[in-house]
Amino acid sequence: MLSDPVSHIDDSGHGKLMIHYATLIDKHQGTVPASTAEEMFEVFEKQKSKSEKSLIRDVANQNPWQNVELDAEQREEMLAKLSGGTPTNVASWDELLAQVEDFLEEGKE
Repeated sequence: MLSDPVSHIDDSGHGKLMIHYATLIDKHQGTVPASTAEEMFEVFEKQKSKSEKSLIRDVANQNPWQNVELDAEQREEMLAKLSGGTPTNVASWDELLAQVEDFLEEGKE
């Protein structure tokens, strides 16, 4: 409770003490709660514009391929590398449905 008093302000037995304790901590740290609507709006805008730091996001943003658009040949090559072979293309839905029917018939035999 004492390490995070703001999370316990709704507690029926200790809520008022936690609010007082959180206020004392804020005053000690120099954080003054907003008392007017304008101050609250300023605090909201500051928090909204502040970007959260994320190690994973920072590493992912270093990807050299992030803003590169691949042409069709490069996409096919990358797909082949990722899938372990050349992609099999199905010409139409009719052929796909025929393949499914063949698989189902093989399963019955």
